[in-house]
Amino acid sequence: MAESSHVTRLPVKDGYGVYTVSMRMIYFDYHGVLDHRGYRGMIKIMQETSGRPVDEIVPSLEPVTYAYASGQTSPAAFWTLIAAKYGRKVADAGKRYYLHVDPNRVVWELVNELKGPYDLGLATDSAIDKKQVIRHGYDLPEFFDHLLFSCDVGQAKRDPGFYRLMTRGGMYQPDDILLIDDDERNTATATSLGIPSHTYTNIETLRQHLQDIT
Repeated sequence: MAESSHVTRLPVKDGYGVYTVSMRMIYFDYHGVLDHRGYRGMIKIMQETSGRPVDEIVPSLEPVTYAYASGQTSPAAFWTLIAAKYGRKVADAGKRYYLHVDPNRVVWELVNELKGPYDLGLATDSAIDKKQVIRHGYDLPEFFDHLLFSCDVGQAKRDPGFYRLMTRGGMYQPDDILLIDDDERNTATATSLGIPSHTYTNIETLRQHLQDIT
C-alpha cells in the first residue's frame, strides 16, 4: 500500500467525524492484536480458577492492574497482592497466562507487509515483567520504529496522555496516525483525541479497513 492522503469516517462520541488522514504511522496494540492473550483472557482464567463471578473480580482488580501496568507497582508486589486477595492458585494461573507469548501470526504477517511503506509502532499496556517477556520473544526494533510501553511512561491506555505520546513530540500529527487496538475503550479515547483508530476483531476486517482508507 503506497503512502497517500485519504479520507475516512470514524466513530466519535457524538456521531461521526471526518478526518483527513495521511497515515504515516501505524501503532499496533500487543495484547489481543499481536498476541492472542489479553486482559480479558487473564480475567477469565482467574475467574475459572477462583470460582468467583467476573463482576466481583474486575472492580477489585482494575485499580491494582493499573498500577502494575503503569510501572507504579512492581511485578513482585502485584502478584503477591493477587495471591493474598484470591489465593496462590489463582495468582499462579493468572501469571502463567499473562507471562506467555502466543503470537497472532496473521497480524505479524501484516506487520511485515506494512514495514517500509509506513512507520510502525507498538503501543501496549504492559507491566515490567511482561515487557521483558515480549522483548525476549521478539526482536522488536526489526519490526517497529517506536515502542510505547505503559510501564516505561507511567501511564496506561485509560490515560489520554498515553495517546498524546504517540505523536512523538510533534513528529506526527494525530491524523498521521492509525491505532489498531482490540479494546473499544482505547480506540474511543484515541479517536476523541483526533487519532484515527480501528477496533481489531479479526484479520479480515482489519485488512478491509486498511484497503478502504488507502
